[in-house]
This record gives sequence, C-alpha cells and structure tokens, in this order.
Amino acid sequence: MNRSVFLLLLAAILCGVAGQFSLKAGAKILGPIGPANLMEKILAMATQPLIVGGLSLYAISSIGFIVVLSRANLSIVSPLL
Repeated sequence: MNRSVFLLLLAAILCGVAGQFSLKAGAKILGPIGPANLMEKILAMATQPLIVGGLSLYAISSIGFIVVLSRANLSIVSPLL
C-alpha cells in the first residue's frame, strides 16, 4: 500500500469517527426516542444539523473507503479500521 492510499484511508477513518461523534451529539440533543414520539423525532432528525452533518461525514468516509478498496487488498485495509 503506497503513501497516497494510506493517507486516503486515514482521511476516511477520521471522517467516519467524526461522523459518529456528530451523530451521537445530535442524538443527545434529540433526547429519548420511543414509539409514541417516533414520527416527530424522525422529522427532528432530518432537520438537526449535527445529524445531517454526521451522516454527510459518514457518507464521505464510505466513499473514501470504497476508493481505498479499489486500490488495496481487503486483508490489509480491513484490520486498520
């Protein structure tokens, strides 16, 4: 695995981690979600900037990981995640 692939993998990992932290922060703001308030919370999720940002970062991470997989073996890349 060359340096550019490693850097892309590192960027994908960091975007994934940042996305998960953002999703957690957004979920904390939303509060508990249950059957009684599910539809209301789904709308709140769609408009919560931290959740939208977290999903965007996670999507970028997934795209980066796919690019890395096209250039390196899964047996090398997967343990690094």
